[in-house]
Amino acid sequence: MVVSVKVFKKATPNGKVTFYLGRRDFIDHIDYCDPVDGVIVVEPDYLKNRKVFGQLATTYRYGREEDEVMGVKFSKELILCREQIVPMTNPTLISRDIRVGLVPVYSGTKAAVVNFTSSLAKLAPITGVTAYTVNPGITRTTLVHTFNSWLDVEPQVAEKLLAHPTQPSLACAENFVKAIELNQNGAIWKLDLGTLEAIQWTKHWDSGI
Repeated sequence: MVVSVKVFKKATPNGKVTFYLGRRDFIDHIDYCDPVDGVIVVEPDYLKNRKVFGQLATTYRYGREEDEVMGVKFSKELILCREQIVPMTNPTLISRDIRVGLVPVYSGTKAAVVNFTSSLAKLAPITGVTAYTVNPGITRTTLVHTFNSWLDVEPQVAEKLLAHPTQPSLACAENFVKAIELNQNGAIWKLDLGTLEAIQWTKHWDSGI
């Protein structure tokens, strides 16, 4: 089954700031309005301590556009809100729906990588190249305190990650080297809590190729 997801993209002319929306139609239900949620991507090197602001505007039309002549417009533009987006000053702007929605996206991407690697492993007799995946568990590094810094959410992310059992980076590196030395074609390795474990991938469907 193929799931099609449409994403609307708008970028600045230099491509340094990009805005993504999952849809373009937002309905006003009188007592509430559909949340306008999206993702903005800004290149940190381009920002250079500058700020990015966003504003939500709506156009109210009370006449036909083709009837507008001599500069007379039958519409009014209303600015509903204006917020500083980067650096983030209002944590409530981070949609919980988007953050939860990223979990299945990450899981689907991970599964795609593992399946793709397994497919490459089947070609080893032809290409002479072995393929296997190495999947580290939560590892204690400084990275948990530096990623997503433009959202100012890394303390919460680090706190949630480090609340689970972790492994030191040295133990992870040693098992990583072991996996490379074993060079087992098609293997799926889990590097967690200082151990190296081969995972058996459960197949729910096989193309037979």
